[in-house]
Amino acid sequence: MKVVVVSGMVALFVCRFRMQASVMASVLVVSTLMFIGMLGVLSLWDSEHLLASRYFFQGQQRAHLSSAVVKYCQDTSFCIGFGQDTSLMLFPGLLSSEVGFCRKRWGLYETLVLMAGDEKKCCLMGKADEGYSRAALYLPERRRTLSIAGKSQVTGKLYIGSQGVAYTQLRSKFFDGTPIAPSDICRSGETLPPPAPEIIAYVRELFRCATEEWPEAESFGQATFAGPVEYRRIGQEIGTMELAGPYVLCSTDSLYIRGDCRLRGVIIVAGKVCIGSGFQGAVQVFARDAIWLEERVVLQAGSGLWVNGGTPRRSVRLEENCRVEGYIVVAGNTERSESPYAHYYQPASAEVKGLVYIDGIADVQGVVEGSLYAGELYHFAPEGYYADLFCDLSVSRSPGTVYPFLMRGPVERREIK
Repeated sequence: MKVVVVSGMVALFVCRFRMQASVMASVLVVSTLMFIGMLGVLSLWDSEHLLASRYFFQGQQRAHLSSAVVKYCQDTSFCIGFGQDTSLMLFPGLLSSEVGFCRKRWGLYETLVLMAGDEKKCCLMGKADEGYSRAALYLPERRRTLSIAGKSQVTGKLYIGSQGVAYTQLRSKFFDGTPIAPSDICRSGETLPPPAPEIIAYVRELFRCATEEWPEAESFGQATFAGPVEYRRIGQEIGTMELAGPYVLCSTDSLYIRGDCRLRGVIIVAGKVCIGSGFQGAVQVFARDAIWLEERVVLQAGSGLWVNGGTPRRSVRLEENCRVEGYIVVAGNTERSESPYAHYYQPASAEVKGLVYIDGIADVQGVVEGSLYAGELYHFAPEGYYADLFCDLSVSRSPGTVYPFLMRGPVERREIK
């Protein structure tokens, strides 16, 4: 009987021992899984923390880039040479606030490339004022009275000769605008303020480059303004083409740009240029003789039109419903036509936001939001022409307008895009 009892106790002990070993294995497995899970949670928390830190750092660098642009625009003592790399520490002693600068001339604007850490920003820059005059309308001394007729107004400073202004009528159109305040009428000089010599030299170099041999332009391409300028040769017509970036398209002949062409930020240099109906894009066009915009052409911010003064019949002509956001420049010369000729024509449905600078005769209607500089104002009608008169023209100086680098003046800059 005792033997049987002892055997039962041993069996029970062995059974209990086996159960404890099984529980221990389970505990080890569960503990290992919990440990791995905790490591995963810690790793995820650490990764999230690192991502948050990285995101905050990148946001701080982007803020430094924006601050650097503001300082470049407003601080007249901060000067950078063209094509030179320099840097600026926004907050002394804080190494992470260092921003690198590189400035290049691009047409009558500037490109500014900024670098802060891994972040980079490229801006197209213009001026806050067109020149020292800050004029809405500037006409040099002609010792004649300027006549204003129709629905016309000038908002801002009017620089005019000693004979002043008179409000009159053109056919059945009586003056129907707001008279100019006497405090806004200023005396002008004998001539228009001239373009800066460095601008004339830059444009001359553009035309010289146009005569060199360059690779044929591709139909599609996109380059960064942080890289070098890409010169390309083009024929007499631009059709299905999509180019964006620092491209200079060169042609010594007449050039037609079709309306379905897509150009962003490029420069075009040619003899004569015609931009087809419905075109929309951002281009700066430099022509030797003439530029003609067909109907419904929209040149977006950062655009411009320049015609050299090599011929008496140089001209820029806008057709109905055109809009130019940038500049229009017709350079002058000493030759004069036998009869008056409009070196610039703008119809009543057209609009320009920026600077219109015509060293010659301008026939202007519609809207100029910014500044209009003209050697003479004429109105050409079917029955003849009227000298020293404008009709149905609104010139208003807007505080948000961005001007090109053409004339000497205040150096405060403004970001275009």
